[in-house]
Amino acid sequence: ATFVTWRWTDGRLQGCIGSLEAHRGLLDDIGHNTVAAGLHDPRARTLTLGDLGDLHCEVSVLTPLEPIASEADIRIGVDGVVIAHTLRRATFLPIMWEQLPTLDQFMGELKRKAGLPRSFPSAELKLWRYTVDRYE
Repeated sequence: ATFVTWRWTDGRLQGCIGSLEAHRGLLDDIGHNTVAAGLHDPRARTLTLGDLGDLHCEVSVLTPLEPIASEADIRIGVDGVVIAHTLRRATFLPIMWEQLPTLDQFMGELKRKAGLPRSFPSAELKLWRYTVDRYE
């Protein structure tokens, strides 16, 4: 499973798309997610070939998801986290700890990303963690 993140050289996000579980070969997954993150992320702007020199690409290769019992099992600064509640699901890669350095900030924004209130009780969520090998 991989995630590919395209950022502008000034750090702004162009797109980030990936797979949480391996379902195709590594190179096929990277290729698919590279195109999807660059061109099909709804947050992304339309690109031209001339933009390529102003973009930076990161590839994150995920370990298998590990179910965890509670937020207490999250290793701050290390783990990527997946949350789920009914049909809502969201993840943050471990690099997001740089922007959201506390567990409260990280989980609050992750809940918001999933369409839940930041105050949603974590005890009602299903939680998984994973780590990544990150390549630039």
